[in-house]
Amino acid sequence: MIPEPVDPVEGKWMKADGEILNFVGDGEMIHEIQMQTTWTTDGDGLTLVSQLNYIDSSQQVSSQLIVQNVKFTMTEDENGMWWHWQSILINDVEQEISEDQCALLLRTSVVENTYEYSVVSISYEDEKPESCTQNA
Repeated sequence: MIPEPVDPVEGKWMKADGEILNFVGDGEMIHEIQMQTTWTTDGDGLTLVSQLNYIDSSQQVSSQLIVQNVKFTMTEDENGMWWHWQSILINDVEQEISEDQCALLLRTSVVENTYEYSVVSISYEDEKPESCTQNA
């Protein structure tokens, strides 16, 4: 039996602030923020759809639907993934984002904490996509 191809996004990734994002193969993303998130890829596009439930100021349960469209670029060794946000919608309202808003995520197999992230991330700066540096 031939195994299903693994999406390069699958696995555990750390952001610069130490938050861990776990992209599970069934399209679910598990993270420290208490919201349900699903993910899909299409080429170099990554779509994250999150449902955030919270208690509002009138003590009622409210929710927000957050849709993020990200262009992702894997580093040569596939231990780093650059994100360049294309759009963010909250309850169908487009949010303003800077054109060069990018982030580097690193696999937790190469970093375990924010100190390691800060040391290791430097080696990926030369692989930063041009779209992340155009207006920097």
